Amino acid sequence: MLSRSCFAILGIIGAAVTLAGCNRGGGTSADLDLGNGYKLIATKTDEGSATKCQTHAEDLLLKRPKVACLVGLWEYNPPALLRAVRGSGKKVAIVAFDENKQTLEGIKDGSIEGTVVQDPEQFGFQSIKILAILLTKGNDDFLKSIPNITKNNSIFVEHKVVTKDGVDKFKADVDKILNQKIDPGDQTGKPKVAFVSNNAFEFWTFAEKGAQRAAKEFGVQLIFRKPQDSSPATQRNIIQDLISSGVKGIAVSPNEPKNAQDFFKTEVAPKIKLVMVDNDLPDSSARLCYIGTHNYRAGRSAGDLVKKAIPNGGEVAIFVGQMGATNAIERRQGVLDVLAGKDQTDMGEVTPAR
Repeated sequence: MLSRSCFAILGIIGAAVTLAGCNRGGGTSADLDLGNGYKLIATKTDEGSATKCQTHAEDLLLKRPKVACLVGLWEYNPPALLRAVRGSGKKVAIVAFDENKQTLEGIKDGSIEGTVVQDPEQFGFQSIKILAILLTKGNDDFLKSIPNITKNNSIFVEHKVVTKDGVDKFKADVDKILNQKIDPGDQTGKPKVAFVSNNAFEFWTFAEKGAQRAAKEFGVQLIFRKPQDSSPATQRNIIQDLISSGVKGIAVSPNEPKNAQDFFKTEVAPKIKLVMVDNDLPDSSARLCYIGTHNYRAGRSAGDLVKKAIPNGGEVAIFVGQMGATNAIERRQGVLDVLAGKDQTDMGEVTPAR
């Protein structure tokens, strides 16, 4: 977990959604030669299921015995990959995202090379802080006062790389946040705001702690919802119920943002204050601001870990919940660009590998 410093602004990128070389099940896509001895042999999606992720990894380890490194882009992916590798009895490097307890234990015992950690506690804190200020001051121009906010109102929170030499201290920081007890105090008469995640994994427990802290500090009543599945329909129903209950502002990490664009633009944004967290909408005009990681740069950090794990090259496979998510597209491309010796950090749009 990163420090609780205010907004750490890094820059903005866009990304096209169309990708070649991806597969959404047990099948294997055509290999992508990245140069420098590296080859992408698959991008596996699992619809947010750790069980499916593990099954896909087990299948790939059987069919592609020369695979050298598995990369998990979402919080639950690395532990699933670790179980698959251990079950296979093979020695395969793993590169992770986020701070799942099993991931940190894997780093500690050397089974995982390292992890790129975001700061979900800050995602929760800053999103609820912004909603609270917008509601209590009634002035959307407040956003312009945030230092270095981008032209489309994106606020990027720094990521960090955790490896074996720093994992014990990082784990202690994580445990401290998880063990926080925050008394919301008297909620009478306070504006109601909500935070809706895109699944129920532990990543969002950190965001909940930050959201609770901000709600108490800035005087709003918080409702935090973690859907038990990654279905866009489930998330949509939750949001509609919240609006009907009188919530005045919502921070949300959208499932399948491209397909959900019209819903947020026509049915949500006209009624309440809307902030996107961790995963943005293709059309930024549908929300007030976005708070999250600069996912392309975070992907590049993961690519650096891959190079450290297999410096002489090798076959690489990437695992993620869905490739329709902007964060998945950008992280994946960051990994591939590092391995290919490319850099699109300062470009207005990131071009996905073909």
